[in-house]
Amino acid sequence: MFFLIRRASTLLLIALLPTLVTAERRIALVIGNDAYDQVPRLDKAVADAMAIAATLASQGFETITSTDSSRRQMNRSISEFTRQLQAGDTAVLFFAGHRHEIDGENYLLPTDIVAPTSGERDFIKSESIALSTLLDRVRATGARTTIAII
Repeated sequence: MFFLIRRASTLLLIALLPTLVTAERRIALVIGNDAYDQVPRLDKAVADAMAIAATLASQGFETITSTDSSRRQMNRSISEFTRQLQAGDTAVLFFAGHRHEIDGENYLLPTDIVAPTSGERDFIKSESIALSTLLDRVRATGARTTIAII
């Protein structure tokens, strides 16, 4: 299953890359989390992220890669990513790891998230990264194209 996801993601990126050639710069943030402390560990998220990062780099993307990242590490990588983006750039975000959906909003889980008890929606919201907030930060840079693969 994960192989198919990795293959499909890679093929999608390869298909989209020629249309992105006119961008000022191409910058990618690739995050892969396997080693969760208190929620089930994953086996292939880091490998998927590394494969995508290599593909993007081979296509000329400046790639920021973060693996098995705590909340603080994820926030630092996101800050570095958005700090580098400028108007007209192409931004790619790839996340492989646990995520949680609450009321239609996706939350990306860092490796150090504490396993919440049933019904602790606010806890998950405060201890993870809201995808919409991350995308808002990217939009605020003036990036011309944003692609998010979650």
